Amino acid sequence: MVIIEKKHFFLRSKDVWFSDYPFELSGCDTVMFHECKNKVDLPGFKREEFTTLVIDLTRSLEDIWRDLNDTCRNNISQARRSMAKMKINEHYSEICEMNDVFRVQKGVDVTHVSVDFMKKYGTLFVAELDGKIVAGRFYFDDSDHFRTLVSVSNRLSVEKSQARLIGNINRWLTWESLVYAKEHGIKIFDLGGFYTGNVPDPQKEAINKFKKSFGGTLVTYYHYRKDYLPLYGILKKLYRFLKRRLDWRWKV
Repeated sequence: MVIIEKKHFFLRSKDVWFSDYPFELSGCDTVMFHECKNKVDLPGFKREEFTTLVIDLTRSLEDIWRDLNDTCRNNISQARRSMAKMKINEHYSEICEMNDVFRVQKGVDVTHVSVDFMKKYGTLFVAELDGKIVAGRFYFDDSDHFRTLVSVSNRLSVEKSQARLIGNINRWLTWESLVYAKEHGIKIFDLGGFYTGNVPDPQKEAINKFKKSFGGTLVTYYHYRKDYLPLYGILKKLYRFLKRRLDWRWKV
């Protein structure tokens, strides 16, 4: 379990990851529990379901490898022949910049992760090809969990043939990070969410396809939130509005 404390001006929040249950916390205006394993009803807590795909790392690597589909295994083998290199906990700034660009290109909300956050709370895997950073994956972790938080590449900025290679390298990087997690005694490899909405979404469904190629099991976790400050939600929206305005004025 990991507890992260944040402060936005006078607003204090805490994020709790990988707890079995939510519980009361002091010293904050709001608390958010991410991916609790159990469904409970507690006064003042709002609950939301979250579906993700997880791989049991207590199994042998041979069994896990066999669960990958044929395309995934072939892509990883092709990436190995490309002479790409993996680096761990390096090039933080480059990955942060790549993350911002990649998310804008895909038209999705950016998961902002700072260099300091990555250094303190997780493990960063970077793929380098011909001296250039082409992909990165950041995992938020504790002693039992390896949870994908950021997955980026520059495949949308290159030609199609190069993009296919980088896609293969991204699969290889995912596999190598899984192997790393298992070697360090981690039990659960979490691919970071799985879209289960009723509305067709080609982009999210394509991400699902990528994740499913690694096998794994679909599980339902639960997010819980409790606001100890009654006006916290309104104040947080006001803070975000003012921050966007200030950022825009600064850019202009």
